[in-house]
Amino acid sequence: MRRCHYEFRWWYEYSGGKFTDWGAHHVDIAQWALKQGTKGRLFVNRRKITGTPIEEGWDKGAFGDAELRTLYKGKPFEGHKENFYRCIREGGLPVSDVYSHIIAMNTCHLAAIAARLGRKITWDPAAEKIVGDDQAAALAARTPRAGYEIPRV
Repeated sequence: MRRCHYEFRWWYEYSGGKFTDWGAHHVDIAQWALKQGTKGRLFVNRRKITGTPIEEGWDKGAFGDAELRTLYKGKPFEGHKENFYRCIREGGLPVSDVYSHIIAMNTCHLAAIAARLGRKITWDPAAEKIVGDDQAAALAARTPRAGYEIPRV
């Protein structure tokens, strides 16, 4: 029972501890912000977002209804849960989609691996693998048990 429900997060065989648990909630926001500009640092938690870009009002007046609808992939600006339900009803991708989360979770897992090893690692995003460090690469993926391989499409 200890490897399911909430506690699955603490088993490195299939999770990354706090890095992937909390990172899933915040890294995607930071990566989205990286696409918008490079004006300093950001701090994100469940209650607020602060940092140089916010303090300088970098986006003041930049996002009207049309821009928010574009950001939300043609859907109205609303909370994540409402956006997800709308996409189930109407079709389309939610603002927080699986593709952006693959990138965010890769970041979280890489941070967890680097922290466990106590050193920097190098990630090749095109090949989607750790390079130049066999020990770190072994922590990023393992040979699946026969019969449980994930098919490549």
